[in-house]
Amino acid sequence: MPWTPRYLHAVQRRREWPTRVTQAIQVFVQNRVIAHALASTQTPKPPLAAKMLELGAVAAPHSRAVLGLRHTTPSIIRRLRSRRDRS
Repeated sequence: MPWTPRYLHAVQRRREWPTRVTQAIQVFVQNRVIAHALASTQTPKPPLAAKMLELGAVAAPHSRAVLGLRHTTPSIIRRLRSRRDRS
């Protein structure tokens, strides 16, 4: 089904507001949080949520991997162990 210009315009209108809001939040975080952290001369401390994840206090699936606290997810570890056990 070829997309008509009318349909594409409707999709663009529907997506425009959420996109602008998301981008405004990103700019706010960049200007208020990240720029401040980069300008600081002190060694940054990880936020409490990251500390809790590192300690294993929060057990959301794959949350540690998503935040870059660990390179492997539990599912990858299980697959590697099952391959090892088959050998």
